[in-house]
Amino acid sequence: MNCFGLFSIVQSVFVAPEVWQLKSEWQSKEKINGRVIEIALRVAMICAAFDGRTLLKADDLGPARELAEYGERVRKLLKPNEGENL
Repeated sequence: MNCFGLFSIVQSVFVAPEVWQLKSEWQSKEKINGRVIEIALRVAMICAAFDGRTLLKADDLGPARELAEYGERVRKLLKPNEGENL
């Protein structure tokens, strides 16, 4: 029983090869940081596991891409000040 009082079975999730191709496209064409993409893919895998899906496909990554783009905007907004070197 989970925290919401519902029974659920979390599935192991495998990643389809096209996901890694899409990840490479996001890095090269969209210039999204690799760390941000990895975080978004981990979230997508967790969501797939709780949905009961056993395979994460490229078609399932729409929300993950939005999360990666949001993460990239946050990183730019909260970028540390370069400061002054003495």
